[in-house]
Amino acid sequence: MEAQNPTLMLKTIKTIHWALVGGLSLFASVTAFQLGTNPETTFFAPENPIIFIPTLAGIFLIPTSLVLFNKQIGQAKDKKELGSKLTSFQTAHIVKMAMLEGVGMFSIVACLVTFTTANFFIFALVIILMAGSAPTAFKLGDKLSLSRSEVQQLGG
Repeated sequence: MEAQNPTLMLKTIKTIHWALVGGLSLFASVTAFQLGTNPETTFFAPENPIIFIPTLAGIFLIPTSLVLFNKQIGQAKDKKELGSKLTSFQTAHIVKMAMLEGVGMFSIVACLVTFTTANFFIFALVIILMAGSAPTAFKLGDKLSLSRSEVQQLGG
């Protein structure tokens, strides 16, 4: 198997990252438009228990995503080759993003099903966390304890 170019691997990770953020944002935009045109839409409806599911999901899944990510990154640091480290980072990052996206998706679907907009705050938190964890050469260098030459191979 041929070793992949580290710069291309980082571009792939970035593409996956922004596709997940963009897809979730697009779904939220369509939902916000639909709710905005519906006269039955309210901010909060505590009589509907579905409205609380995204909050509970966030309480459990957001910290879990961070713990799993850090655990997998710890294992990636022990690898010798840059390609192996990047592959491990990509796996860890996708797992983290999928868990965050799940919370964001729950919040948007809850808004859509309950005709309420309160869960858009959970969505906003998730998008901020997702955007803040965007991979860059310097972030990878810091998280994976890469040497200066390895960071330069990534384009940083």
